[in-house]
Amino acid sequence: MAKQRILFVDDEPDLLEGVQRMLFRERKRWDMHFAQSGDEGLRAMAKQPYDVVVADMRMPQMDGVQFLQQVSEKARDTVRMMLTGNTDQETAMKAVNDGNVFRFMTKPVERETLIHMLEAGIEQHRLITAEKELLTGTLAGSVRMLTEILSVSSPDSFGHTIWLRDQMRGISSSLKLRNAWELVIAATLSRVGYTTLPSELVKKAIDQHELSKEEREIITRLPKISHDILRHIPRLEGAAKIVLYQEKNFDGSGFPDDAVAEADIPLGARIIRILNDLAHLSKTELSKYKLTKVIKERRGWYDPNLLDQLLPLFVSPNAAELAGSAENSEGIPLRKLRMGDKLVGNIVALDGQIIVAAGNRISPTFMQKIEVSASLKGIKEPIFIEKMLDGENSSA
Repeated sequence: MAKQRILFVDDEPDLLEGVQRMLFRERKRWDMHFAQSGDEGLRAMAKQPYDVVVADMRMPQMDGVQFLQQVSEKARDTVRMMLTGNTDQETAMKAVNDGNVFRFMTKPVERETLIHMLEAGIEQHRLITAEKELLTGTLAGSVRMLTEILSVSSPDSFGHTIWLRDQMRGISSSLKLRNAWELVIAATLSRVGYTTLPSELVKKAIDQHELSKEEREIITRLPKISHDILRHIPRLEGAAKIVLYQEKNFDGSGFPDDAVAEADIPLGARIIRILNDLAHLSKTELSKYKLTKVIKERRGWYDPNLLDQLLPLFVSPNAAELAGSAENSEGIPLRKLRMGDKLVGNIVALDGQIIVAAGNRISPTFMQKIEVSASLKGIKEPIFIEKMLDGENSSA
């Protein structure tokens, strides 16, 4: 088992030597390092992670609070503690509030007290990382499950969300957006509410067919349905809010009917609003010039600054489909389809129904659905999958 790492930062060499002597017998269980300034401490942290950092308050150039503030930004899981000779309340409050300090110790500190505090810090780090691993696993599993359900229940809609996900990834990278993972998940699950609808209504909505008053009301409320599905999943609260406001106009009109408008609308929602409309218009016979003109004439619908940034980055779904069917793909018979193969074209039944949308990798659930559909309806062949590189394993 790896030792826990502890970093001590103090500008007084004598104090650091005293801590080394005090904790000499703890070397078997702790990997301890010592730095004589905030800058030196940050350089040490850049080389390897630490479970606990203990900093002095009074240091030249960079005091303990300033140092721990940077630790909080660069290594959020590291537990931060302070050891200082200054015992006034203002110093303690500043350390806790600005440096997010877990424990505050005053000099001189006895060996037993220091060991007890360090053990508490290490246990806190264990709890933080265990919770993070649990949340990450729960989050990944939940997103994977919802994505697969959407793909199985509404392949037509899922084909659009795959395109939307890829667009959001490209935009997040090009514009260097923060929390890109949240934006991409929101784009991927923006239509998860479609899983609650009858397949006939989903198809009518996607194909832009005329809807009854009751059907329009149901489709209008889909962002709320999607939001309610996502909001109880750990760490997806932000993505859920993006999904809720994806149909909201920049001027505040549209769904939901509330006072939220302009920059108060989540950035991800403003992006999805633009991309969805661009995707719909690109399927018409409009040239790119006319498409841009139509979009820009819709006063109050879109964030104007964001629109100017997104238009040069936009790749229509049609262009994406054509790119996917080029030299990076190969057509295979159904019998050669394997787990892990990535589809670059839809798998379609002989009656025209989409069984699995392009962009998916073949999972056990998809394989079962394909086999059932093949026996009942038949499958159009060949099936187009992404070519594998030499030595690549499709099940990886």
